[in-house]
Amino acid sequence: MKSNQISTSGTGRTLFVIANTIVLAGLALTMLVPLVNVFAVSFTTDLESYENTIKLFPREPSIVGYRVLFERVAIWRPFLNNTVVTVTGTLLHVFLASMAGYVLTKPRFVGKALLVMLVTIPMMIPFQMIIIPVYVMVRRLGLMDTLYALIVIDVVSTFSILLMKNYFEGIPISLAESALMDGAKEFTIFFRIYLPLAVPGIVTITIFQFVGRWNQFLPAVLFINSAENYTLQIALRAQRLSLLDPGSKASELRLLAEIQLEKIQATIESERPDVAVIDSIQTVYSEALTSAPGSVAQVRECAAQLTRIAKQSGTAIIMVGHVTKEGNLAGPRVLEHIVDTVLYFEGDTHSSFRLVRAFKNRFGAVNELGVFAMTERGLRGVANPSALFLSQHEQIVPGSCVLVTQEGSRPLLVEVQALVDAANVPNPRRLAVGLEQNRLAMLLAVLHRHAGIACFDQDVFLNAVGGVKITEPAADLAVLLAIHSSMRNKALPKGLIVFGEVGLAGEIRPSPRGQDRLKEAAKLGFSVALIPKANAPKQPIDGLQVIAVDRLEQAIDRIRTLE
Repeated sequence: MKSNQISTSGTGRTLFVIANTIVLAGLALTMLVPLVNVFAVSFTTDLESYENTIKLFPREPSIVGYRVLFERVAIWRPFLNNTVVTVTGTLLHVFLASMAGYVLTKPRFVGKALLVMLVTIPMMIPFQMIIIPVYVMVRRLGLMDTLYALIVIDVVSTFSILLMKNYFEGIPISLAESALMDGAKEFTIFFRIYLPLAVPGIVTITIFQFVGRWNQFLPAVLFINSAENYTLQIALRAQRLSLLDPGSKASELRLLAEIQLEKIQATIESERPDVAVIDSIQTVYSEALTSAPGSVAQVRECAAQLTRIAKQSGTAIIMVGHVTKEGNLAGPRVLEHIVDTVLYFEGDTHSSFRLVRAFKNRFGAVNELGVFAMTERGLRGVANPSALFLSQHEQIVPGSCVLVTQEGSRPLLVEVQALVDAANVPNPRRLAVGLEQNRLAMLLAVLHRHAGIACFDQDVFLNAVGGVKITEPAADLAVLLAIHSSMRNKALPKGLIVFGEVGLAGEIRPSPRGQDRLKEAAKLGFSVALIPKANAPKQPIDGLQVIAVDRLEQAIDRIRTLE
């Protein structure tokens, strides 16, 4: 019986050790795999590094990344600054935390309870609440724009002091008492007994501090101004934006934290910049008025004064304004009446592409559109914006139709997608994203009356790919053909582009700048165009078959023949 219990106990212990080993090995792998992945990616090509996969070995080993890094001389000074700040700050932090923790373990230390309470209280206060006092302290000590500010900012930590205190309290007090009896001093006991026995705590603090200081970003943003004192994190961001490249004009950029109009005016007149950005006009106020910033009077007066300065000095002034939830400029339109140009910065929050649209322009055409991509180096212009608004299908799919729309003077190819499904409620849903919802109901009535295609018992959903908003009526024909394709569950012909306005009588009306639309479609490789008869080109376009129609039912018949 006794041997049986021993055997059972030994088996249970073995199973526990195996399970414990598996769990610890799994945890170790979760920490090791990211490190190996980063190391493997550093030896890959640019194209392979953009792949969203975990790599343990590079598929095509390359040292081009390291070559580019070592060729950039501007990185070496920030790397040295980061090393100095990290090593010096970590050593000071560990030393002071160990000394403070050792003192707090002394039972005869006068005021020990009060000191422990004072050390513990800052641990409960988040850094965001003390950022202003810390900034004022660093400024008054004269440490601004020096590496000393980055070293002393976190040189003492409540967490580290309490951690070392707990480690020291685990050391038998008899060791210290024996050393005192042998004539050892407190420093001797601290350095030769306590520190060697508290190596695990020291290593823990050192790792936390080293990693945190090496990757810290906010303190350098707050306290460092000159490029020669940049740390590595700041320098890498500056390099990403090409601010450290030879010939960069980053040094010519001036920042002014001011909302008083008179001081802004004086700065513009003294600096004479080429471009001045006011962010934002609703926060600027003039001492000549008693109303609050953002009021109609303040916005009108400040905008008028800044416009006058721009006319007199030749400085281009960009005034950033707040917008409402509907996307309109906040407040009355006094600001739009004063300025020369009104630009709206649009874009889907889930997309990296941004649109700059002109609604007022005294120096050119309105409704012009600029397409930009938010890259790691900032906003960059898109050479072929039509490619953004076209889905990349391996095969043609039902409910998809390519429209050639016009944004200002720029023709854009946009994919219109439709989904028609049986309605399970008495009132079918009509939803349009990027297109006019009211116009959708009208087009469905035209489709029923003149083409005999009823959707009264179907849910209809429309979407313009890429987050673009289409307001022109030239999208009517593309919308109806996409709906017809989805209802039949049959794709439209490959390489087809469509544009044209559909009237209530079923006629297809011409769209402006039809030749430019056709040329843009031909340039992008489309082979068939279904357009209004009035937009038919007088001369054939190479590689593009043009089908001109003047009625909706005729357009649907021609599509069926092409299938």
